[in-house]
Amino acid sequence: MISKLIKTWLKWSVADRLLVLSASVLVLGFRLGLWFLPFARLRRFPDFLSQRLHKSVPLQSIPLKKLIWSIKITARRIPKATCLTQALAAQTLLQTYGYEARLCVGVMLDEQKKLAAHAWITHQQAVVIGQLPNLDRFKPLL
Repeated sequence: MISKLIKTWLKWSVADRLLVLSASVLVLGFRLGLWFLPFARLRRFPDFLSQRLHKSVPLQSIPLKKLIWSIKITARRIPKATCLTQALAAQTLLQTYGYEARLCVGVMLDEQKKLAAHAWITHQQAVVIGQLPNLDRFKPLL
């Protein structure tokens, strides 16, 4: 398992490795933040971080698909990287590179009449992180 990960890592370009490291820091940071900080405070971090980081990166120098890939590949390796964790990290990364990213959080009643929540990111009205087959059943809160 680990040798496969190392082989995959070594096949990537340096730029891809740096992007995955950046995504890893964001996903892990938001995962920890969701455990220790109130959501109202954490909710402001993507705008705050992306404004500061945005100054040091060329706008849209990395394709949108590559940014999304880096979040998804990282989230598979970080325990409890929920939809909200991924959405916050993706929002930060996309905005940093000059892409419009809108955080959506919705709720619905599932088949057992229990409240279910989900978070996703849209870019130009298309879902780029957090797509689900029944996404239209969630009523947006944010």
